[in-house]
Amino acid sequence: ASVKYVIRDKESREVVYEGILQQKQQEGSTTYYGTFTEFQTPGEYYIECEELGCSYYFSIGEDVYFSTGLTLKERIKTSRMGTENTEKSYFTNGWRMDEHGNRDTRKACETLSYLLLGYEIYPLLYEQLWSVDSIGEEMDRELGKANFFAELRYETDWLLSMQDGTSGGIYAGIRSKNDGADS
Repeated sequence: ASVKYVIRDKESREVVYEGILQQKQQEGSTTYYGTFTEFQTPGEYYIECEELGCSYYFSIGEDVYFSTGLTLKERIKTSRMGTENTEKSYFTNGWRMDEHGNRDTRKACETLSYLLLGYEIYPLLYEQLWSVDSIGEEMDRELGKANFFAELRYETDWLLSMQDGTSGGIYAGIRSKNDGADS
């Protein structure tokens, strides 16, 4: 027996697309999925299936990732510690990972890997995001690309400062004394 699903408009609740779920059996469990790549009408929607329930809301459109990307960019921008080029710059440089100014190398590496993966998948989006200045004016795309990689370089430089020059080992991070941990 086939399982049907519908895509509904978020506001009007009208059915805008109908499909049949596919099944995938794996290790004693069944996964249901639907493919609706041919449905490309911009808007906000949700999927409803009588047997399985409703999905989260989702958007279809040209720039669905842009506003989320701007939020990400602002978080990175406001998480900067400083730009000091001293022997102990690891105390002042790098992205803050929490409200206390704590930084750890694992989270920094994960964040960098997500940004690089995002850039690999959507390079034009990242170039556009980093080419928008603080008042929303779009600048040159090449400048956006350079700004994006300069931001990655900022955190990479901090990660390199966390490496012990003798052993090659990496320190786990920097903790604020206000946070109750050793720094």
